[in-house]
Amino acid sequence: MIIVDTHAHASPYWLEPVEVLLFQMNSNGVDKTTLVAINGQTDDKYNRYLIECAVGFPGVSPLSFW
Repeated sequence: MIIVDTHAHASPYWLEPVEVLLFQMNSNGVDKTTLVAINGQTDDKYNRYLIECAVGFPGVSPLSFW
């Protein structure tokens, strides 16, 4: 069975970076996640970070933007 976290946050400057999220996923048997934008963070730099996470890390997809 594939386990999917359908609502996760990652940020290089608020909360935790995607590497910490991936560690937590691996530690708890979660196979995939959907990154959801943090309310109020819709600037280009943050959106680029979410896209880079989806492209660079298998299992981090799709993206959800506010």
